[in-house]
Amino acid sequence: MCILGSETLNLIQSIVVIITLGITLWQMNKSNKVTKSQVISTLHQRLDNINSLAFNNPELYNRLLLDYDPIKDQYSSLNSYVDMTRTFFYELYYHNKKGLLGKDEWKSWEQSIEDFLTLPYVSSYWLNKRVDYALEFSDYIDKIIQNGKSQV
Repeated sequence: MCILGSETLNLIQSIVVIITLGITLWQMNKSNKVTKSQVISTLHQRLDNINSLAFNNPELYNRLLLDYDPIKDQYSSLNSYVDMTRTFFYELYYHNKKGLLGKDEWKSWEQSIEDFLTLPYVSSYWLNKRVDYALEFSDYIDKIIQNGKSQV
């Protein structure tokens, strides 16, 4: 009968712990990839819904090319569309901050954000809605709108 010494037992236990830790890290990495994939899929579904609203209502997009009038447009249904889209971009912004979007993915989304936010109606409507969002996001949007105006 062979009895292992305490040093050998400690070595075996250490190896088992290292292997277990390696398996756990591998599983966490797989789980993280699944989470990212689910986030991207959900974002694309939501964007499809937003785009279908604009695609099915061409007058909606045409109206976005005009400035927001705080009196005339105060109760416009277009405001709901702009709010929904901006909230979607708000979520995108924070998914990126949390590292759930890759660099290339974020670059693509960011271009869409810039294109939308620099539309005349959206940028002028933003002035009335800025306070509804976190300061960090509001500053980010202000910067986009300001850059868009300086490029015109």
